[in-house]
Amino acid sequence: MQRRKGFTLIELLVVIAIIGLLSSLAVVSLNGAREKARDAQRVSDVRQLATLLEMEATSGSVALDTCVGADALLSTCTGPGAVSQFSSFADPTGTAACTDVSATECDYSISQADGTAAAETGDYQICFFLESGAGNVSAGLNSFTTGAQLTTGSCN
Repeated sequence: MQRRKGFTLIELLVVIAIIGLLSSLAVVSLNGAREKARDAQRVSDVRQLATLLEMEATSGSVALDTCVGADALLSTCTGPGAVSQFSSFADPTGTAACTDVSATECDYSISQADGTAAAETGDYQICFFLESGAGNVSAGLNSFTTGAQLTTGSCN
C-alpha cells in the first residue's frame, strides 16, 4: 500500500488557527505602541511650539493674532515670525481644544499662563493630552508654560 505525502485537513486547520491567534496577539500589542508613538509626536510638537514662542519672545512679548480666546486652537494662530508655522502643528487624533481635565482626545490649545484669554509670546500655556504618557510626561492633560516649563497632570 502506498502512503501519500502531505498534510491532513485537520493539521492544516490547526496551523491556520495558531497563525490567526498569533497575529491577533501581535495586533493587540501594537495598539500600545501606536499610542506611545502618538504621545511622543505630541510632546515633540509641543516642545517645538514652545521653542518658537520663546524665540519670538526674545524681541518682546507680542499678542498672538487670531488666538484671542481662552483655550484657542493653536493651529488657527497667526502672529509674528515663526508663529505663522503653527498651522502645520495639529494633534494626531484630536479636533476640539483641550479645555479641562476630562478632555480625552483634544487638539493643542493655547491661552495665557493662568488660563485666561489673549496669549502672548511672553505669556502662554499650551495644553495637550497624552494617551499613555511619554518619557517623564504622564498620561492625561499636560501643558507647557512661559519659559518652556512642562507642567504634568494639569492645565489651567
